[in-house]
Amino acid sequence: MLTGRWKVRNARVLTGVGDDCAVLRGAGRNHFLLLKTDAVVEGAHFTPETRPEFIGRKALARALSDLAAMGGRPVAAVVTLGVAADESARRLRAIYRGMERMAAKYGCDLVGGETTRAASCF
Repeated sequence: MLTGRWKVRNARVLTGVGDDCAVLRGAGRNHFLLLKTDAVVEGAHFTPETRPEFIGRKALARALSDLAAMGGRPVAAVVTLGVAADESARRLRAIYRGMERMAAKYGCDLVGGETTRAASCF
C-alpha cells in the first residue's frame, strides 16, 4: 500500500487513510469534519460520448455518496479539473452545470479548486 507508512500526528484526525472519508474532530462536542476527494476519469468512468452534464453530476455525486455513507451532510466542495489542450469551452461549461445542479440539490456550495492541463481526465 502506498500510504501504509503515513502516520497520524494530529489528535484532531480521528480517521485517516483507509475509509470512505477522513474524519477530523470539529470545533465542538459531537462536531466532526469529513474530507473526501474522488476522481472521475474519461475512459475509466465515462466515455467521450457521455453527456457532459452527466459527467459533472457523477463527479460530485461520487464524493457526496461517500459523505452520506459516513453519516455526513455536505457543506462545500472543491473541484480539480484536468483539461486536454483541445477541450471545448462549451463542454466544460456543461460539465460544470452538472456539478452545479448536483450541488444545489444537496445544499453544497462549490467553493473553488484547481484547473490544470492533462491528457484527458476530469
